[in-house]
This record gives sequence, structure tokens and C-alpha cells, in this order.
Amino acid sequence: MNRSYLIALFAILTFWASAQSLPYPKVVIDGQEFYSYEVKPGEGLFSISRTFELPIDQILKYNPSAKDGLMNGQKLNIPIPPSEQKPVLDQNSVFYHHIERGETVYTLAAMYNTTPEAIYKLNPSARDGITEGAVLEIPQRKIISQVKEENYRYHTISPKETLYSVSRTYSLTPENIIAANPGLSAQTFQIGKTIRIPFFESNETFSSYTGPVVVEKRKHRVKRGETLYSISQQYGLTVEELRRENPSVSTTDLSTNAVLTIPVKKIDSELARQDAVSESQANVLLSKKTVFERVNVMQVALLMPFLENNSAQKVRIQEYYEGFLLAVEKLKKEGANIELYVFDIGTENNTKKLESLLATMEMQNLDLVIGGVSDKQIKVLSDFSKSNNIKYIIPFSSRNTEVLNNGNIFQVNTPQAKLYTKASHVFVNEFNRDNIIFLDTNEDHKKDDLIAIMKNDLNNSSTPYRSVIISQSLKRELIPLLDDTKNNILIPASGDIGVLGEVLATMNELKDETSE
Repeated sequence: MNRSYLIALFAILTFWASAQSLPYPKVVIDGQEFYSYEVKPGEGLFSISRTFELPIDQILKYNPSAKDGLMNGQKLNIPIPPSEQKPVLDQNSVFYHHIERGETVYTLAAMYNTTPEAIYKLNPSARDGITEGAVLEIPQRKIISQVKEENYRYHTISPKETLYSVSRTYSLTPENIIAANPGLSAQTFQIGKTIRIPFFESNETFSSYTGPVVVEKRKHRVKRGETLYSISQQYGLTVEELRRENPSVSTTDLSTNAVLTIPVKKIDSELARQDAVSESQANVLLSKKTVFERVNVMQVALLMPFLENNSAQKVRIQEYYEGFLLAVEKLKKEGANIELYVFDIGTENNTKKLESLLATMEMQNLDLVIGGVSDKQIKVLSDFSKSNNIKYIIPFSSRNTEVLNNGNIFQVNTPQAKLYTKASHVFVNEFNRDNIIFLDTNEDHKKDDLIAIMKNDLNNSSTPYRSVIISQSLKRELIPLLDDTKNNILIPASGDIGVLGEVLATMNELKDETSE
């Protein structure tokens, strides 16, 4: 038996053994408890995150200098999670999402094919805003969609899980998981990360892979004072596992001398050997660099509604087309061999012409697709790019959410949620000492995401603000909120020209009264 095999087998056996408490000194900083950890030679953030069962971003949050790399002997403060926190093992109903900056409930709902209301139901406090680094429960997708490209459920990577163990949980191969998650690698396969899992039957349930074990049935005679819970702890089982083996046993009235069937799990050395080999092969897949196939001729299609009736949109598309041709010409002079197809795809709201075009063999052999303006056109092109594994560029839209769940998409304009986050960050830093007043409305919801992010950031920075509803009595209700000792910053929560006209008229009246 060679050395590499022994190491792999040892790792597998260690993986399925019971976790021991971590033998590192503890420190308390600002009331929070941390492990004080010294970096070993050759260690990286990924291996340390696995040791402590924490996402890398949580380590960086308390050790920002680690972003520039780790040095031998460097001291890190590793946050110790509260004992009440327990990983979700059964992800048949819900899964976790670790919130990143710029995300909103609305973008998460679009990403995970659910609704904002379904997320609020599981996370009532999210109605008041969500915070970077917090964790949300997301309802698991259970029903197969008629659109095959959308048939994914989701899985949050738990401590000690690997690509191989996740694939075994869902009766898939590691290759299936990687294909469903472009960009998944040894660096991105982290605790807390949510990945996509292909699924093929509605309401199908799964159990976490238990490892290279065999189950032996033993008998246990109940002693006085024992409960299902105490017995389950004695054998390293859950109460639910005991119930499944002993369905006739009452949880509340466990009789002394009753005989229970105990499913005892034992590591099987042959299964462990097979798992060691499969685990190593899966890890190679995660570490494998993407090899891009060189093509002699790059086939590119520009698909736009060139004959759109909207004159402003028509001019915009024509200008884009002119600039696009200049770029292609420059690339050709630099040696690129590009075969360009240009087609009109009909009006924004009618996709029949586009769908007919994409059904041709010519389109299905493309290397790159660019185009689409409306949400309907972008949706059709996105599904086409997924089903044919063709890269797709969205040239204009920043509101569309297809980029959130299609790894083949490149979106030219930054998604609005990201822009909102940046704008809010600048606003809070610039005006945190001023008197901030939101002019809310119950009728226009176009800026709801931006306003929600701004209010949430203000709350997180302990910056006070007040709100008033835009109405006919706006001036009367606004006057008591104004502060003569500070700059008054008024933020209309509406983009409607009529509403903004009312606000400006009220501001002019106040200005005239003040000057008098």
C-alpha cells in the first residue's frame, strides 16, 4: 500500500469520526470569544476555514490583513460560533444563504426561484432589512419546472462536507455538481456556500451521506429512567433514527425492560478504501484548471430588435451596432478570425421570431451570443445559452436577474442591487451627521430596493432618520421634522415625475416662507 493511499484512507476515517473540541487557546475581544490560532507553514485560508468549520469571509472579517496572504506564525482571531447555532442537516425543506453586500430579498428570491413573501415567512425580521454576513433560511425548491434549465434545488455546504459526500447525498457524480456550478473549485467550495443541485422528480427527499458505514442491528433493554434521547446519545444516533427502527414505541411512555432495536453504524474498511479513491478523484476535479478550447473561427451572433418602433431605443441600438462593428474590425486586424451573424429579432414583447431563429442549427453552433433588450428576450436567450452551453452577453439591461442563476451570462452593466449598495454606502458616509428625512409614498415602488438598503445601512451605522408620507399635507407634517442646526437632507422615495413635482412645489413654498 503506497503512502498517498494511506494518507487518503486516514483522511476518510478521520472525516467520519466524531469531532473533538479544538485544542486552541481562547481570547475575548470586545465581549466576543475567539480562538487564538497561529498559522502553520504552507497553510492557506481554505485549509484553516475547514479546520474551524467557518466560511473564509468570516475569518477575513476579523482578520482583514489576511486578505494579503498568510505568513508562517501569523496570529489569527477565529470567531467561536455561539453554542446555540446548529447546522441544518435536513435541507429538504430549507437551506441557508449567507448574505453578501448588495443583496436584497428581491434579488435572492429571483436567484432561488421563490418569492420575497416566502422568504419573509421564514425570516420575519428580514422585513426590516437584511445585513451583510447574516444568514437567511430560504425555502427549498421541490417542484419540477416545465423549463428544464431551471430544474435545480439548492444545498448549503455544511462543516466536513466534501464534493464527493454531497454528490453521494443526491445520488449524483461529482462531475454533475461541477457542471451545475460553473467556477466551483477548491477555493470556492466553502462551508456556508450555497450550490445548485440538479433534480429530476418533484417532492423527492434526500438524506445526508452517512459515510463508509454498515448498519448492524442490536437490541437494547430499557433501564429505569432512560429516555429515547438518552439512549440515542448513548449510541450516537438521533431520536428520529430510533423512532424509525421502533415505530411502536411511545416517546412519552418508555417502559422499563422494553427491548429496542438499535441501528449501530460501523465503519467498513473496504467501503472506506473505495471512498478514499473516489474522494481523491473528486478533489482533483475541484483543483483542475479550466482548459479553454481554441477555435479556428469564433462564431458570434448579434441579435437585436433593430426595427423596434421606439425611436430612442432604435437610435441606442444603432449606435451600439456601429461601435460593435468597429470593435470586431479591430479584433480582426489583431489576428482574430470572427464569423459574425447579425439578425433582427422582432419587437421587445414578441419573442416568436427570436425563438424560431434560435432553433436553427446555425445558432446552436455559436461560440458567443450578444443581444436582447427586453426581459422576455433576455429570458429566451438565457435559456438558450444554458441548454446549449453557449456564452451570452447582455449589452444593456441592469435590472434583469438572469445573471444571478446562469453561469454562462456576462452582464455589461452592473446589476442595480450592486449600484444601490455602493450609492447607499457613499450616502451614509457623506450625510451621517445631517438631518435625514425620507419622503415615502404608498403608490410608487420603483425605488423600494434602494430605499430599503439606505435605511438598513443607516440603522447599522446608528444614524437616525425620519420618514413622512408624501401627501397633500406634506408641508404641514414636514415642518416639525426640519432642523435649523443641521443640513436637512430630503430623499423622495419615488421616481414618478408627478410625485417629484409635488415635492418640489412644497420645497419652493417652504423656501419662500423662510425668505420672508
